[in-house]
Amino acid sequence: MRIYLLGAGLIVLAMWGYMYSRRLSDGAIADFYVLDAKSTVDLDAEASCALVADDFHGTSISTIRGEAVKQSLDKAKFCEDMHRAVAILRQAAQAAHTAPNVSYSNQQNRVIFAPDHRAATIDVTYQLDIGRMHVSGQRTDKLIKRDGKVLLLEQDDRSDVSLVMR
Repeated sequence: MRIYLLGAGLIVLAMWGYMYSRRLSDGAIADFYVLDAKSTVDLDAEASCALVADDFHGTSISTIRGEAVKQSLDKAKFCEDMHRAVAILRQAAQAAHTAPNVSYSNQQNRVIFAPDHRAATIDVTYQLDIGRMHVSGQRTDKLIKRDGKVLLLEQDDRSDVSLVMR
């Protein structure tokens, strides 16, 4: 009888552990945005792509010199754009005989967890400076936890891009 009770207890404990490991926490979300910032500052397109779910979709509206540029993204397009941007920035820095000067910060303003805590919607503001280009934006991210990893599933991004004269 004791073996049955011990076995039942282990099964319940394993199920609880499995369910808990699939839940998002405030700490996991904060860690995600630390990785997001690091991959951005390091111009690491691969690391940025690794933070995005395979079924990601998003929209981006960037205002550049008063003109709005709208874009719809899936993971392939996101990663392609990220690789292209990093290559251009590295080439420009190399041509100027300098290292790319990247500064990035993000702030999570509001986190709303799904009832099962497997997903969360986060309002984010961010600032990105690359050389003389300044980007300030707001976005709404939907993060999910799959196989123990926090991933970006959806994103609605609005940003303003300007050149800073020095």
